[in-house]
Amino acid sequence: MKVLITGGNTGIGKATAEEFLKRGYEVYIVYLNGNPLKKCKCIQADVTKDIDKIKKFAGKVDVLVNNAAFMKHTTLKTLNLEHWRKTFEVNLFAVYELMKNIKAKSIVNIASIRGIKPSPHDMDYSASKAAVINLTQVMAQELAP
Repeated sequence: MKVLITGGNTGIGKATAEEFLKRGYEVYIVYLNGNPLKKCKCIQADVTKDIDKIKKFAGKVDVLVNNAAFMKHTTLKTLNLEHWRKTFEVNLFAVYELMKNIKAKSIVNIASIRGIKPSPHDMDYSASKAAVINLTQVMAQELAP
């Protein structure tokens, strides 16, 4: 069995990769910054721009874990449209594109408590994670057998 994990070299993604490794999965990691994991097949790629590269790298996948995320603490005073766009490109649009293009049997989209309990200093992040939760629910309904 093969799993593809975006943002899989740190934090939740790394812990997820380690758990899949323990269970005998072949683990493919997409990361943007930092160091690749030694026990996994890794590619440095941008989930907002490199969908074809990621698709070619991973091939046929059993499980897709959309974990890559962008968050930078801001306030209403400092938040601008460019920041909103970047947050949604990484946290929502890339999730959609990967779900559509990596035809995995199982898909796990990592959201956040901020998607249901927003924070004033993360309003763009909170909104993007609420959108991921809703996207996941709608896709599950649409794709259900």
